[in-house]
Amino acid sequence: MYSVDKDLLSSDQLIELNQYEKNIKYRYFKRDSNLNKIYRCSNNGPDWFINLIRKKYERDIEASYFLKYKKDAFTKAHRDAQHKTDLTLITFVSLPDLLGGESIVFECIEGTENYEVPVIVPNLKAGDGLLYTSKVKHAVGKVHSGARIVHVCWFRK
Repeated sequence: MYSVDKDLLSSDQLIELNQYEKNIKYRYFKRDSNLNKIYRCSNNGPDWFINLIRKKYERDIEASYFLKYKKDAFTKAHRDAQHKTDLTLITFVSLPDLLGGESIVFECIEGTENYEVPVIVPNLKAGDGLLYTSKVKHAVGKVHSGARIVHVCWFRK
């Protein structure tokens, strides 16, 4: 249902992406679809990063953007638009002093079709990638302090 790509980015690539991210302009949204109290930047990211993702996953990108979660930000449980995309990649850019902001996926209990239980994806760190299909219901827990900065990418079917 989901997988974690540990060390998707090398330490040098992570430093470069963090430097890039610090220079982009975010826009605050009190509520934007499933996103709540979020900062979003529709910038796709540097070419080297987008090319790395395309090559690694051998897919074209439908859309991507940066998200910054600060205190009280969260994402409601949802599934991604299945008519355009079938795979989502969350790249963890920076998690300074993060408390809360957990990545949550919902898994079906064996033997049931509709009963889903939330599971916190453990041990994610900056430079890791979280990959899941558009069928996977997912959410982000409320940030209590610090920040969660990620790049979200949807791959074309």
